[in-house]
Amino acid sequence: MTPLRRQLQSMLRVEPREGGFTATFKLDPNLSILPDHFRNAPILPGVCMVQLVLLSAAQSLKLPDLHLLHLKNAKILRPILPNDQVRIEATITPAPDNSFIIKSTFTNSAQRCAEFSLTAGPAFPPLPSGAGRGAGELRTTPPAFPSPGIPGEGREGVSSNASPVTRVFNPCLATPPVEKYSIASNRHTESGAA
Repeated sequence: MTPLRRQLQSMLRVEPREGGFTATFKLDPNLSILPDHFRNAPILPGVCMVQLVLLSAAQSLKLPDLHLLHLKNAKILRPILPNDQVRIEATITPAPDNSFIIKSTFTNSAQRCAEFSLTAGPAFPPLPSGAGRGAGELRTTPPAFPSPGIPGEGREGVSSNASPVTRVFNPCLATPPVEKYSIASNRHTESGAA
């Protein structure tokens, strides 16, 4: 869990209920992302609201974590400011594919702040150490076209029942390291002719 998600988790108080949950939090003015969103006028970013829904739903379902599969609807009606006391009301509906449909509403002082409708699923295991940028996730997917490969396309010798591993990078789950790039300069050598 990233430091930002850990901070969000520490603010939450979740009460599971039949078919969903109720969560409350007070937006900590020291939340690490607030100075940059926005300078001199901090508000809670929408992506953090989505993370609060995912963290609350996972806790109410007694799962270690959930990740976003699909964000169907997002309405931010009013900003959430530092020290605001916020309530999240949500319904959770299990889907046949082991995912969950979550519909949530954020309110502050009886005013609606935001609404989200999303699909979430159990989190994938982290990448092995040194396997890429940040602490990402792994996804195993069946091949799109089960074929032994066509010569010249780079799939020769790959079994048609092999499941390629695809990396899913989620910026909320990982802070990518700063990478150094060297740009090769094209030198044009002049022959001395004018």
